[in-house]
Amino acid sequence: MASETILVVDDEPQLVRLVTRYLERMGYQVVSTGSTEEAWGLVEREPLGFFLAIIDVSMENPTGEELAWRILSARPQAYVILSSGYAADLAHIEEAHPGRVSFLQKPYSGEMLAEAVERIAGSSGGD
Repeated sequence: MASETILVVDDEPQLVRLVTRYLERMGYQVVSTGSTEEAWGLVEREPLGFFLAIIDVSMENPTGEELAWRILSARPQAYVILSSGYAADLAHIEEAHPGRVSFLQKPYSGEMLAEAVERIAGSSGGD
């Protein structure tokens, strides 16, 4: 499980650094970017390279939600945590990909992040 790679996508560089550091301490490999366009390029080059993507919903071109749809379509075994400081209606994406999408309200603590990631890692069974 700890050898799994997580993709972190957020336009707040300080948050990306904190999340990356925290996940690395948990034993995960982390690839991070501040651009959804760059994130999609990474997924296209390595569609099997990420078991989980943590994406800021409010990103643009494509939006964080559009990126999540693309990732889940390219790799149906992948999981996505969408994150935002605002309430988000994710019912349609959760219905389309049951058990593969969760939401993490910003601001979140390291413990909240760890709990969300470990819940997914435990349910993935090492996909």
